Amino acid sequence: MITAIQITVGLADAQQISDHLVACDNSFIPALSSRVNIDDYSNKMITHALCIEAWHDGVLAGLLCVYCNTPGESAFITNVSVLPSFQGQGLADKMLRYAIDKVQEKGIDSIKLDVDNANLRAQSLYKKFGFFDIQVTPKTTTMLLKSRES
Repeated sequence: MITAIQITVGLADAQQISDHLVACDNSFIPALSSRVNIDDYSNKMITHALCIEAWHDGVLAGLLCVYCNTPGESAFITNVSVLPSFQGQGLADKMLRYAIDKVQEKGIDSIKLDVDNANLRAQSLYKKFGFFDIQVTPKTTTMLLKSRES
């Protein structure tokens, strides 16, 4: 387990996020660059999402971005990524726990996300936190977490 990880919110700029996503590209299932323009996606997230960052010695090792701007609607996790050299060391767990807390602080009662059906590792992580399937298509599964008692 890596020590000296600092969890922050909104410190990374669009270029740092883009560089992180490029470095993680092949860890996404399917590759992120096959689905989005990474620079455009980085700019969208920095403008509209709450970005939770895991830093290690000045390196953006992990990133979780969640849209939680619309009262009365579910928050939506759009990105969870960890640099390959930091995977398997609990960073995604730390960021997800932090994101759930932040969403609850905003008074939002649920969080949704989409995950590729082939990404069993990510599905396992989300289920560990209480997410459950609400819609399954041939390629993706939409999962939901009720973060507060309604």
